[in-house]
Amino acid sequence: MCCDVIDHYIPFILLLNQFVFVKPDWATLECLLIFSITFVKLQLKVLEQVQGDNVLDHEIFNLKNDTEIIVGTAISVIRTPHSGESKSKSSFSSTLTRNNDNKESSTTVDQNNTNYLLIPTNNITIKNNESHNNHEDVIEFQRQEGGVIVTKVHGPHQLALLKQSLCLLRYAYNSRVNYDIVLFTTLPIGDNETLLVDIRNILKPAIITVVLDNIGIVNEIHKLSPIRRQKFLQRCNVTSPDQITWDSVCYEEGFGSRISYNWQAEFRSWHIWRHQSLQRYRYMMWLDTDAFCTQKWDRDPIAIAVKNQMVIYFDNYPQGRAKAAQSKVKEVFGKYLCGARKLPNGQMSTTLDDTCGGSQLWTLHGFFHITDLDFFRQEQVIHWAETMIGDCFLCRQFDDQLAVTVPTFVLAPERSWDMYKSGVELKIFHNNKIDGKRNKKAGGFLNYWNDNAERQFPEAWNKCEITEGS
Repeated sequence: MCCDVIDHYIPFILLLNQFVFVKPDWATLECLLIFSITFVKLQLKVLEQVQGDNVLDHEIFNLKNDTEIIVGTAISVIRTPHSGESKSKSSFSSTLTRNNDNKESSTTVDQNNTNYLLIPTNNITIKNNESHNNHEDVIEFQRQEGGVIVTKVHGPHQLALLKQSLCLLRYAYNSRVNYDIVLFTTLPIGDNETLLVDIRNILKPAIITVVLDNIGIVNEIHKLSPIRRQKFLQRCNVTSPDQITWDSVCYEEGFGSRISYNWQAEFRSWHIWRHQSLQRYRYMMWLDTDAFCTQKWDRDPIAIAVKNQMVIYFDNYPQGRAKAAQSKVKEVFGKYLCGARKLPNGQMSTTLDDTCGGSQLWTLHGFFHITDLDFFRQEQVIHWAETMIGDCFLCRQFDDQLAVTVPTFVLAPERSWDMYKSGVELKIFHNNKIDGKRNKKAGGFLNYWNDNAERQFPEAWNKCEITEGS
């Protein structure tokens, strides 16, 4: 009888963190629960594997009655076609909620009339991918393979700021792990620059590499497609690229901004992920040049990110807002990002839907975070960055904070972690706040340093030259 029940009801079973049936009969429920494991183990034949960038940790099995079973978790399903079928992405009418158990709760109706049973897994490790195996042997403050520290300046005039930031970072953290440092710059910096020589001496034995991140603003403009170039020149109220410098102010939606600042945002949103200078690295610690450590770190954020297979590990959320980007989220990922919240352990839980296009989209703070470069090098994530920027070269509306928030929160919320919620407080000063927190205002850095450093950060007291951050 139970087998008859399964044959009858399996096409209608959906996952809502529990099984829901057409007929809420308790005998049927008991029968189905008893047989579910046996059914999967003994009566299924593996016919195909799921394919696609936006599928996580699951396999598809086909039953004799043409019902497909998805074991695991998926944002959307791309099916390998049966004989006579064309390859297509299954279209779901559903609401998906991802949480720290890597489960999706959904009420799903397949528009292609295919029957699905979604069986969740509790393991956040992606199957058959050695690079995502658990890293239980990772030890904090031991150098991790593929780790790198990255920052950016506009040019030589910011080297004093950089010197202060990297000196403080050395005594807070990097003297124990000696990660390479990659410095991107918009304007050329000569190797014989006095401050750069000082920085290299301070950081030894860590190596700092200076990378010019553009081919010159005029050449960058000429490289644009005709439509992007024309739109950009109109926004800048000029007729020729030769009239543009990095100090030019261009306008969008009624407000103007200097394109030198907008370049760093676009570079960090898109170009950085596949930049040649970072190809040998896997885990990137980004630290803004005007972010200053105020204590010796008692936790190792890169090791924590590696051990927990994070795609992003961030210091502050929420920060900015980008409601206008929801249409672009839908275009790339098929659903809107309706909501995101931090779970008690620091992981994110997000909600995707088709009906919340007008909801607010909060972004994480970009001044300091750890990112998995392999995740951001994926075609779908690069496609997101390209779509987000669109035809608007050096626009300020959508920036690097949005660029890293959306793909991580949509594709891998269970691998996107908040530092504070996970018990890590590094106390980094930025924009007159500690760790970006609105309730941790600190005033100017010079006064903060003079009042607190000798007691709070004796390792760097009288060792780093503090001149920046009035």
